[in-house]
Amino acid sequence: LDPGGGLATYMARTMKDTDLLLAVSFRFYATEVVNVVEDAAARGISIVAISDSTLSPLAKSATVLFPVPEHEYTFSRSLAAPMCLAQALTVALASRLQGSEDEPRIPIVTGQ
Repeated sequence: LDPGGGLATYMARTMKDTDLLLAVSFRFYATEVVNVVEDAAARGISIVAISDSTLSPLAKSATVLFPVPEHEYTFSRSLAAPMCLAQALTVALASRLQGSEDEPRIPIVTGQ
């Protein structure tokens, strides 16, 4: 969901119980993200959450929580670890969806 224009809440309401919500939020947890996650959980939608702590407000609603602790830097926060985790989850899902090598659902890109 793209929170642009404050539409994430409205877009989230179109999800069905066969959908999966991937939610990411860290300390100072965005209110809209927390609200969307709580609403989705109440409607029976599965939620995979990436957050900085098992005490995150996303934790109570998440079906699966990946806690990615961050170091205490007052001037910035590194997103390297959560981005690597999100990419690993995406690649694993793509690999499962690939199915047959004879009829790939995901095109294979080569340098040729």
